[in-house]
Amino acid sequence: MTLSSQAFDQAWVVFSRLMRAGRLKQAAWIEMDLTMAQTKALFVVCTVGMIHGRDLAQALGIGQPAVSKLVDHLVERGYVRRDEDTEDRRLIWLRPTDSGQALYDRMTVTSREALRAILDTLDERELALVTEALTILARAAEGLAKQRGSPEEVEGT
Repeated sequence: MTLSSQAFDQAWVVFSRLMRAGRLKQAAWIEMDLTMAQTKALFVVCTVGMIHGRDLAQALGIGQPAVSKLVDHLVERGYVRRDEDTEDRRLIWLRPTDSGQALYDRMTVTSREALRAILDTLDERELALVTEALTILARAAEGLAKQRGSPEEVEGT
């Protein structure tokens, strides 16, 4: 690890901790009725839009039985629905319901609002630097996704 990556890592840890602390004060996270594992599963389903159970298990790094239990809870709470594949009835697609998508949107809005409050404290020069850095990171992430053969859909592009 180089000196600059150590400095980045340290800055990231502090920034992430402060972002989490800011979000904890906002009711959307406190009122959530899901475990962390269920939340992760819901976030994957909402981010992707629809996914097979085996792909969700792989994304979460867990086995098929564990993902089935997570999905059962999400279905019971009305956050995810199961749909049969129109061409292969053996395949089941997982999709967010309107209430699941609404919960995901509330969680991501909470994060954006916390970040927006931080960005609002920056002067124009600092904001330009952050914007340039994020643009560079987005370009690198896009290149990495293409290398891995998993083109990511990016909102707003």
